[in-house]
Amino acid sequence: MLVAVLTSAARWNVEQPLLTYSVPEELQDQLRLGQLVAVPYGERLVEGIVWELQADEYLQELGEDVVVRPLHAILDPVPALLPHQRILAEWMAEYYVTALAHCALVMLAPGLMQRSQLVLRLAEEYEAADEETTQGLSLRLRALLGLLQADGEVNVERLKKMLGQKQAKEVLQELQQSNLIVQTPQLSLPKARPRVQRIVRLLAQGEALQEWRARMEQQLQPCAKPEEPIRIVVPGGEATLAGFGISPSAETREVVGLVGPGSEATLAGFGVSPNAAIPQKVLGLRTSTNRRGIHSRGDRPHYNPWALSGATATLTLPEEDQASILARRQLAAVDLLECSINRNAPWTPNALCKASGLTAVQLHQLVHENIIAIETLEVRRDPLAGRTLVASQPLQLTADQQRALERILACCAVAGAHAPDPILLHGVTGSGKTEVYLQALAALIAQGKRGIMLVPEIALTTQAIQRVAGRFPGRVAIIHSELSMGERYDEWRRIRAGEVDIVIGSRSALFAPVPELGIIIVDEEHEPAYKQGEFKPTYHAREVAVKIGQILRIP
Repeated sequence: MLVAVLTSAARWNVEQPLLTYSVPEELQDQLRLGQLVAVPYGERLVEGIVWELQADEYLQELGEDVVVRPLHAILDPVPALLPHQRILAEWMAEYYVTALAHCALVMLAPGLMQRSQLVLRLAEEYEAADEETTQGLSLRLRALLGLLQADGEVNVERLKKMLGQKQAKEVLQELQQSNLIVQTPQLSLPKARPRVQRIVRLLAQGEALQEWRARMEQQLQPCAKPEEPIRIVVPGGEATLAGFGISPSAETREVVGLVGPGSEATLAGFGVSPNAAIPQKVLGLRTSTNRRGIHSRGDRPHYNPWALSGATATLTLPEEDQASILARRQLAAVDLLECSINRNAPWTPNALCKASGLTAVQLHQLVHENIIAIETLEVRRDPLAGRTLVASQPLQLTADQQRALERILACCAVAGAHAPDPILLHGVTGSGKTEVYLQALAALIAQGKRGIMLVPEIALTTQAIQRVAGRFPGRVAIIHSELSMGERYDEWRRIRAGEVDIVIGSRSALFAPVPELGIIIVDEEHEPAYKQGEFKPTYHAREVAVKIGQILRIP
């Protein structure tokens, strides 16, 4: 099986941009046109796009002396280019007289392509090189061998930064003669990657969680810190425990009085003599209200204004031991996770440690006990985050607007049988052209189709986004040059996966991989901003939009 691959290294090649590679048997069932693949290119490994399949007879035409190198790997099982995009790239390369690679790469997300690099590794027979083996080598080469033994591999670019271009070149020449080190080509990680975040999820539920909680509560020790007053519950007081979130018992009215360690408190209500043990009721209340470090409004230090007269006693509590501190903080962490089940922003390990007082090691103890799980969650970079979008409803069209809408939908209905001519919707500013667009898009979306809407300038993009995203909330993707690389990458992936119905943006939005594309709208098509003349490939977005319509037979 042979394939023609358009490599990223072929930007200079206008006449023969495609290279032929054989496909290993284990990759043949996975191969699809438009996929990103890694292929050998000279001594390097480069990234390319599977462009077309070639018949095995093509190898015979090349001659017996020609050796076809095998494809190295499939980098992404999902095709990066749709079929119509490959056709479009070929037309652009011919029409605008530019390299096919330039036309294809503009259709990919920025930062997606991977750079070729060389990596140095120890040869297998010299992985445990001793002094006898390295005797006679230069000092810098012996230092490099030591680095390779420690790290396993060294990037050639890193070596150049460490030694400089000249010395790195000399070392590489010496390496080739020593046979101690092998150079392996590989691809670097792409600059654009999904953004991930580590989150904490409560794993234990039901009886398992209750049993663990009971074990932790048994380890809690009633205590007080010098700066933290002791809570004393005095029966017969005039207030309740509502400030602490605790309901008073039906039999006894309760009031909270806080007394610092070493202070004197009135215990007549308890009938306790000085220096006597603190009643269990006091300890139980303190444990239940402050055992986990979650402080409420009632935890503010204050003294009981309804103190009873009578004998006084000096109350002291021992310092809390480490087991009790750990149990209290772990209970606090679990309580925070339970309270935030419906929280939009999940807890990260760092945030949970900071809130509960746990260390990272102590948090992982809960993981080992299967109480919590630390997982990796992809976080989307949303260009619309923080914007207030006002939902809107379709407006009543005028007679002229209704006729224009019906004409557009009639052209869409016959699309596929033949390529419809472009439609020019003419009207002065404020005449309601955008409302016609929106209702046409709504009708096509109801049929399972999607659309692209171009606006000439980024300033107008913001206005159009407010209007379109308000009409189709959660179903709009944005593509323009002012987005960050990560935002454009995430939007590109959403579009390719079919998660949005409308793509809106400047001229670059035209190359988004929209499946089931049904209509392309070019707003203010006379604007010169639709001409791309700064970078290759140069093109006019209006002409390219017309060509896409001809390829897909859509208006």
